[in-house]
Amino acid sequence: MKINIKKTAITVGLFLAYSSAITAQSYPFPLPATVSATLNIKTGTKVKYKNAQLGLNLTRLSDSNGKDLFRKWGTLGARFPHGLFSNWYDWRTDETKLFGSEMITLKNARNQTVQREVDKLSSIKTFQTNHAKVGIGVLESLYKERTAKFDIVWTFNMSADGRDVNKSNETKARYDDLRRRGLPVDFVEMGNENFYPGQRSTIIPNTWNYIARAKAMSKALKAKNRNIQVSVPMLRRGNAFNPNWNAALARDDSFFDAVSVHSYQGEDPDGNASNDGIEYGLIARKTLKESIDNYARKVTSKPIWLTEWGVKSAGGSNAVSALGAADCYLYMSENMDTYHRATWFTPTGSLNSFYPTITNSAGRPVPDPTRKTVYAAMYEAVKSVFAYSEVYTTSILTSPNITSGVKGVSARATLKGGKIKIIAVNLTSKPAAFVIKINGVKYTKNFNHKAIKFNELTDKPLYDIGDNALKDVRNGRGHVTSLPKFSINVITLSSTSAKSAFLKDSDQSVENEGVDEDILRSVNVFPNPTTKDFNISLFGMEKADITITDMLGKVIYKKSTIEPNVNIEQAFKSGLYLIKVVDDNKKEYIKKLIIN
Repeated sequence: MKINIKKTAITVGLFLAYSSAITAQSYPFPLPATVSATLNIKTGTKVKYKNAQLGLNLTRLSDSNGKDLFRKWGTLGARFPHGLFSNWYDWRTDETKLFGSEMITLKNARNQTVQREVDKLSSIKTFQTNHAKVGIGVLESLYKERTAKFDIVWTFNMSADGRDVNKSNETKARYDDLRRRGLPVDFVEMGNENFYPGQRSTIIPNTWNYIARAKAMSKALKAKNRNIQVSVPMLRRGNAFNPNWNAALARDDSFFDAVSVHSYQGEDPDGNASNDGIEYGLIARKTLKESIDNYARKVTSKPIWLTEWGVKSAGGSNAVSALGAADCYLYMSENMDTYHRATWFTPTGSLNSFYPTITNSAGRPVPDPTRKTVYAAMYEAVKSVFAYSEVYTTSILTSPNITSGVKGVSARATLKGGKIKIIAVNLTSKPAAFVIKINGVKYTKNFNHKAIKFNELTDKPLYDIGDNALKDVRNGRGHVTSLPKFSINVITLSSTSAKSAFLKDSDQSVENEGVDEDILRSVNVFPNPTTKDFNISLFGMEKADITITDMLGKVIYKKSTIEPNVNIEQAFKSGLYLIKVVDDNKKEYIKKLIIN
C-alpha cells in the first residue's frame, strides 16, 4: 500500500509546531514538538469484552512439552487444527493425510482448465509417512484441566466427506467425536484459505465445488446443534486465480454465520510482496482495517473471525511489531461488533512466536520454554487489562495522528476487579503527557502506572519466562502522567470517580479538552520525605540534567538522563536537600527533598 502522510488538523490545546528534523531513530512520520493526549472515560456505558479476541492458534501440541507451552498463557480462545494442514486433517487418526490426488484439475479466472499441485505436498507426505500426531488428545486434556473453560474454533476438512455433496457423514461423525470427548463444538471454520487452489483438493477443485460442500456441511452441523456458528474463508487482498471468490460465496450468505480472514500486517507469510519497513508496524491498525473493509466488507456484513493474524515489521519479534500488535488489539476492542474473535498466529510456531528458538539435541529448532519474546510480553500486558473485563466507552480527545487513521497515542479503559484499568500505546518517538478524565472531569486520585518501554523500534528484548515485562513508571496522584516513548502502558486507577471528596463542587466543572502547557513538563519526587532511596519522575522531557545539593550548596549527586524515571539508591545523611532539574529546553525545576 502507499502511505499518504498528512499533518493533523489543529486541535484545541494541542501544540502543533512540527519538528523539522527526524529523530535519531529515523522516525518515519512527522511529529509535533511535544506530544500529548487526553483520555476521557465515560463510565455510564460499558460492554463485556470478547475474550475470544485474545485467542491463540494451537501448534506443536504433540511435542513432549506441548501442553506446558500453552498452559503458560491461560488460553481464552483457541483454534484447532491450524493453517494449511487443517485441510488435510484426518480426525480418525489425529494425523495429516492427502485427500484425493496430488494434482488438482480446475478452472482458472479465465475459465481455462489448468492443473495445480497441492500446496506443501512434500510436507504432507512426510507427516503422513511418519504418522505425526496433531494433538487432539493433548487439547482435550488441556481443556479438561482448566476451571475457566475456553471456546474453540474447529477448522473442518472440506474434503473428508468425499465427492457426494448430499452426504456429510464424516462431518457429523467428527462433531460427535468431539462432543464425546467433552469438548465444546460451537464454532466451526469451514476450511482453511480455500480461495488458494492449492489448498483445495481434487474432491473440491473449484469455487462452486467448495460452496456446495460448505452448504451441505453447514446444514449437517446445524442439524446437530442449532446454535452452532460456521464461517467461510474470505480474501484479505487481491487474488489473480480466484478474484471473485468473496463475491461468489456471498451471493447466498444464508449458510454461514461469520467470515474467517487471515490478516498479517507488515511482512507477508505467504511469501508475496511484503511491506516490511518500520512504518508498517506503526500503522498496523490501519492496514488491518483496510484488509477487512476493502475485501470481505465489500460483499457481506457478517462478523469477522480473525482466525490468523500477526504483526511482523523490520524482521519481527521487536518493539515496533509489538507496539503495532498492541494497537491492533485496541482497535479490535473498539470494534467488537465486527471482530468477534481473533487468534494470534502463533505462540509456539516460527511466525510471531511467544518463545525464542533454540536447537534441541536432535538438531531441530524448538521453542525455548525458559524465556519469552516481546510478543509474549505484549500479549500479557493486553490480557491483563482486557480479559474478563467490561470495556468503557472512551475517546482520545487530543493526540497527533502519525498518518490518516492512526493516532500517535491510543488508549482504552476497562472495569476489572472493581477498578478502572487503562491500556495506552505510545507509538511516537517522544514521551507523551497523558491526561486522564472521567466523564469530562480531570482525575485527582491515586494511580499506578507501569509500562513496557523501548529505546529503539528495532529492539528485540527477551525476558525470563516468569518475569513481568511491565515495570513501574510512577505511583502517583492526579490527572496527568507521562507515557514513555515507544511504550505499552497499563495504568490502574484507585477509584472509579474523578474527584476527591474534599474538592469543591466548583472544581468539578468540565474543562477545556486541551492539555495545558504547565502540565506537559513537570518533576515529581517520591517518596518524600524518605529514609533512603527515592525516585525522580520527569514528565514530558526528552532529556534532563539532575543536580542534588545540600543546604550549603555542596553537590551530592549529578546525572544526565533520557529516562522518564530515575531511581536513586545512594545513601544521604539526614537533612534537607535541593534537587535541580534542567530540561532539554533549559528550563529549571527546583524540588526540596527531606531525608529522615
